[in-house]
Amino acid sequence: MREKEIEKYLGEQVKKLKGVSWKWTGTSGVPDRIVMLPGGQLMFVELKTAHGIVSPIQSVIHKRMKRLGFGVHVVRSKEDVDELLGCYKIKI
Repeated sequence: MREKEIEKYLGEQVKKLKGVSWKWTGTSGVPDRIVMLPGGQLMFVELKTAHGIVSPIQSVIHKRMKRLGFGVHVVRSKEDVDELLGCYKIKI
């Protein structure tokens, strides 16, 4: 599955939860999407294909963000999106 298809699916599923999925641009290594859900839930999502590789700069940035307490998730399929957002459906 192509990254663009996964990205579209993520946006659709976030919208169903009454949230937003904004594209991050301008800073190397930062995850592709900022996902904000009702109740102040925030996460950062990196989109990859099934065989896509997180680059060294992405790895550094993701670790830094996690140390700061932010959720950073790499999703590689529609199933990954469902799994990621499934836990948030309970909280809303």
